[in-house]
Amino acid sequence: MLKRVSFILIILGFTAQLYGGSVFLNGVKIDGVREQEFKAVNVKIDKDGNIHISAPQYIVKSGEEQAQKPVQPSQAKAYFLVTQISGSGRGGYDIDLFINGNWIKKITNKDEQIVMDLTKYIQNGKNTIRLTGVKAKDAAADPLSAGFTEVIIGEGSAGKNNVVIDKPLIDFKFLAKDANPIIKDFDIEALVK
Repeated sequence: MLKRVSFILIILGFTAQLYGGSVFLNGVKIDGVREQEFKAVNVKIDKDGNIHISAPQYIVKSGEEQAQKPVQPSQAKAYFLVTQISGSGRGGYDIDLFINGNWIKKITNKDEQIVMDLTKYIQNGKNTIRLTGVKAKDAAADPLSAGFTEVIIGEGSAGKNNVVIDKPLIDFKFLAKDANPIIKDFDIEALVK
């Protein structure tokens, strides 16, 4: 599919040049650009034959030294889930994680810390993350407890034995003192390969 899109963009570029139109990337004229491949873009041809490529993940720098060559998108990010249990105890919830309407994982009240790479479930652009929590069968609300189970989802990197979340996108605590089921939706913007 990607080769087909690249081929179509090349044909559109030649067509624009034949009919006097120009090629624009995010509003910047890039007629002289060669050997570029653009992923996840919108293409529009106006009445004058100009081709307008909309791709917010690309940055175009103009100037003689740059020769109007677009900069490649910033490096794709990796996305991780990390859970933490407070020193005061657990939140008492069984938690289901959904990404873009798809069930991904159940985090039980008995689980120790979970570290999970979510990158393969995330798509470019807007993603909807849903966390649903229901009190576990063996747990009850404790109004005096400061315990919680924390769910953190964010951009990060993985080493041999650790994960570092550089930019938390979601940080939600399921509190032991609460009794009701919880449903929380979060929208995040992502840049993946």
